[in-house]
Amino acid sequence: MIRIVIGICVAAHPFTTAGQPVPSARAIVTASAEAIGGVDRLRAIRSLRVEETGGEYLVSTVTRRDAPPRFIAQTLATTRVPRDSALRRTLVQALPMRAGSFTSTTVANRGAVAVVRGSVLVPGSAFDLATANEDLALAPERVLLTALDARDFRLERDTTIGDVRHHVVSLGFAGASVRVYVDAESSFPTHVGLV
Repeated sequence: MIRIVIGICVAAHPFTTAGQPVPSARAIVTASAEAIGGVDRLRAIRSLRVEETGGEYLVSTVTRRDAPPRFIAQTLATTRVPRDSALRRTLVQALPMRAGSFTSTTVANRGAVAVVRGSVLVPGSAFDLATANEDLALAPERVLLTALDARDFRLERDTTIGDVRHHVVSLGFAGASVRVYVDAESSFPTHVGLV
């Protein structure tokens, strides 16, 4: 029984060990998708909402040694609908230089983008559209599918991140290069780099 379990584990894990052939980019990405739930389950995601809270210190605004740095507080709520290429992102920022908060909502759908500022709806910029498309294609729930669907994705040289060996797969995206880093041991995707 132990031999059968070990055989299944080895067969399901296509990554190399010493003396075995190098896996293909497709094998690495497919194994990574299976490790986090499977390609079919990733494709079945209808929508996803992510809420983030954070801040940023403005250290360059300190005018006296005993004055604390100013702080921008912000919350970000993003809803993504991959099948419709739709995204809604609301950013609320509290700036130390002014009272109250500033709210901006970006809505993108099938190649069109608009921004709501206060009660005014304005056309989004090319940057807003590029950011929305990037977020939809390279979001954690979507990046492996984007790699599998890419025509030019390929295997790069393995690398080490924090003493952990990673397989690297690259693909082109909107004139840039995307690198997806997959933990060689667990098959989990860990990093995405866009250059």
